[in-house]
Amino acid sequence: MILGVGYFCYQQIVVNPEPDKILVSNDDILLQLSDGTTQNISDKGFAKIIDSAGNILIADKVVFLPNSVIVLDYKTGEKRKKHIKQVMEYTNAFLQMGYPTVKGLLFYTQQGELITV
Repeated sequence: MILGVGYFCYQQIVVNPEPDKILVSNDDILLQLSDGTTQNISDKGFAKIIDSAGNILIADKVVFLPNSVIVLDYKTGEKRKKHIKQVMEYTNAFLQMGYPTVKGLLFYTQQGELITV
């Protein structure tokens, strides 16, 4: 029996204030903040998430903002529908935890393309 959902972060990423823009490349993840500064979160670790069915999901990056959560996953190779499904599972788990706004992002490293899920 699963009593709840939760997460474990290797290094929790908390950002304040809310970023105006997210810049992702193969080497860096930069949050452009409203005060004109940028915050590099590239060196932060993965997050393990336990969903309501007891599945353990591993997201590459989870960023906690004042009003939302961002889940980012990196992919190599071609785009696949299962990648979108995977990120949706991550975002749904955070919604089940009670976070009202969760944004899922996929970054395809070979193409340098960032997709909002």
